[in-house]
Amino acid sequence: TVESQKNKRYPRKRFRDVPIFPELLSHLEDARDRAGVGAVHVLPRFAKLSGEAIRSQFLKRLDKAGVPPWPRIWNNLRSTRETELVDQGFPMSVVCYWLNNSPKVAHDHYLQVAAHHVQKAIGK
Repeated sequence: TVESQKNKRYPRKRFRDVPIFPELLSHLEDARDRAGVGAVHVLPRFAKLSGEAIRSQFLKRLDKAGVPPWPRIWNNLRSTRETELVDQGFPMSVVCYWLNNSPKVAHDHYLQVAAHHVQKAIGK
């Protein structure tokens, strides 16, 4: 269950349930185990950071890993996941609920045409 910052003023939309996807689960479980019993945050170093400070930390880790940063980091991460979920067959209404946007916003700003879409269309 996550709190929606942009919907705080609407009591019925303030919180929503979002699944923890398998690709993240083991990492979050490891962080939880390292945090210890009774910990409120599994990543306490990031608990009080602003979005910009988290972005800076993320960029430092990309640099350390030798991965060049890409444009619009958060938007592109969200865009990729939204496209993956739709590709996996989840209904658009469910994907938009999880990612807290509308089908129009998803279509206009997040859903991508990936190389595998083209390959499938041409039968390869």
